[in-house]
Amino acid sequence: MNFNEMKNFYHDHLMDVMDFWMKSDLVDKKYGGCITCIDREGRSYNNEKSGWFQGRCLWTFSALCKKYGINDGWMQAAQAAKDFLEKYCTDTDGRMYFTLAQDGTPIRKRRYFYSESFLKPSPKISPALVTMIKAFGSSRFTVCFIL
Repeated sequence: MNFNEMKNFYHDHLMDVMDFWMKSDLVDKKYGGCITCIDREGRSYNNEKSGWFQGRCLWTFSALCKKYGINDGWMQAAQAAKDFLEKYCTDTDGRMYFTLAQDGTPIRKRRYFYSESFLKPSPKISPALVTMIKAFGSSRFTVCFIL
């Protein structure tokens, strides 16, 4: 397989994977955000949401739009994750919740470096939000929180 064939092979598989996620229960249409536990059929088997996973989805869908062009479904998924992060994932002490109920009610707050580093690496902005702004333009979205 030459380089272009390999590139096309992986691109096609990426698009197949993204098609699966966009048809799945990943993006919560009722409460916003992204559901962490999806089975092989694309159905949710546990409606709890991880705070870090919201940041991962925000980054992933924003990065896909930046790389491959704006896709309405990816953009809506990024926005859903951003909005859920903004509304529910940070406690009044500035620490992030590790696990939340589907509706955003906090379940568990643990001090995991990974959870907060992905979203809070600096006092100003997260890499997930930087990617979103680069993908969609700063005039389209505002920074959701200053940490």
